[in-house]
Amino acid sequence: MDDLYVAAAATAGAGEYVTAVVSCLAVGGVLVVGGRRLWRTGRPLLAPDGPVRVGEALYEPSPPRRRHRTMGRAFAAVGWFFLAGGVLNAALAVHAALT
Repeated sequence: MDDLYVAAAATAGAGEYVTAVVSCLAVGGVLVVGGRRLWRTGRPLLAPDGPVRVGEALYEPSPPRRRHRTMGRAFAAVGWFFLAGGVLNAALAVHAALT
């Protein structure tokens, strides 16, 4: 069974690793930025910072919540794992390109 994994890793080219790097860094970046916003402000990423006018009514945004701050920490942590995976894939891409 271990030979199958070694054979699959040996056939991966640099292009496949570069694709993995780009996707890991993109997802990780979005998770870290969104998580930091949740963590620091307690508001979701797309929530408005100020009052919103709908017709003639002015609506205040929802107050910050502890649940959002906790979710922000979790999103940021998962994002950092994706970024670490992107760095690992970048090293593997360089190795595959040089061999």
